[in-house]
Amino acid sequence: DLSSLHAWHGKMRMLQRRARRWRFLSGNCAAFRNIIGERKLRIAAITNQIPLVRRLLETGVNPCAADERSRTALHFAACKGHLDIIKMLLEHGANPNQRDIVGNTPLHLAVCTSHTEVITHLLKAGTDVNSLDNSGRTPLHLAQSKLRVLKVDVAKSSENVKQEVMNVIEMLQVYLQRSGKPAESDLLGAFSTRLRLHQTRQEVDNDVQDLLSSLAHLSLHKT
Repeated sequence: DLSSLHAWHGKMRMLQRRARRWRFLSGNCAAFRNIIGERKLRIAAITNQIPLVRRLLETGVNPCAADERSRTALHFAACKGHLDIIKMLLEHGANPNQRDIVGNTPLHLAVCTSHTEVITHLLKAGTDVNSLDNSGRTPLHLAQSKLRVLKVDVAKSSENVKQEVMNVIEMLQVYLQRSGKPAESDLLGAFSTRLRLHQTRQEVDNDVQDLLSSLAHLSLHKT
């Protein structure tokens, strides 16, 4: 009868509303779980929690997900020099050319902190060696800034400064080789050899100044 038909239609509408509400809640829960997983991945990357990073990636967490400053797990791992985590992120599709809010790629951060092996892996993964940040700086410019800081840091011993400068030289050699500048890379190798022979802070500082002059020449003639 008519009343039974109305009751049936009413029941169907109620079931449809429940189904829509369930889909809405399920979708929101999935999105929330994704956000939590992506945040866990970034924290695990910066704190070098290798097993957790592996587990999160294997469960499908997006390695390219960024925080409010557009920083990804790869940015954090590159800044800290966590090479094993960087390898895992790249293997799971992390984008080595992704930029943060100020224009830095993971390579910029690795160069700035002198993590040579990290730079090598990022370059091999297809990082654009000629990329600029929002201030127009290349990794070469960032390395120059680091050398200038080392030169005026009077608190460091000659051995400490020497080791850090040699790290910068090694890093720049990799960068120049990948930029198609083998002759310039060899020139830096000569600086490194000479630097090893020095003992006093003054000798090291003189070499740093010579190195800065050479890098300025490279910057001006960069192709």
